[in-house]
Amino acid sequence: MIRYAHEKNKNNFHFSEAKSFNDCINDMCLIELPLLDRNFTWSNRRANPMLERLDIAFVNLCWDERLPNTVLSSLTRSTSDHVPLKVEISTTIPKSTVFRIENFWIHSPGFHDVVTTAWCCRTENNNAHYYNIF
Repeated sequence: MIRYAHEKNKNNFHFSEAKSFNDCINDMCLIELPLLDRNFTWSNRRANPMLERLDIAFVNLCWDERLPNTVLSSLTRSTSDHVPLKVEISTTIPKSTVFRIENFWIHSPGFHDVVTTAWCCRTENNNAHYYNIF
């Protein structure tokens, strides 16, 4: 479904269908991620091609609030008549470098095996030896 007339290179645009589609999107409070690196995502691959922006990605208000740096970009089309899109998600929220153990982890199956394996592993920064901690 095409949302706006400029998303098509031909003049046969259906305003009433687009209005219904846009009304539905607005009713669900969806936000379209802008695709800035191309105008069209589909082609009929004819000599005088019809080009349309058919492929769209939406987020909701909660997503937009928590991940405002989400970016939509296109990839190289190989076999399909549609251009694949890629959503990149990032955040500017700083990550802590402090390790904290959660008490419930020690009761999880396989916990002791994982810790034993990691504890016995030597790295170039340590000369750790295995100690029986359990």
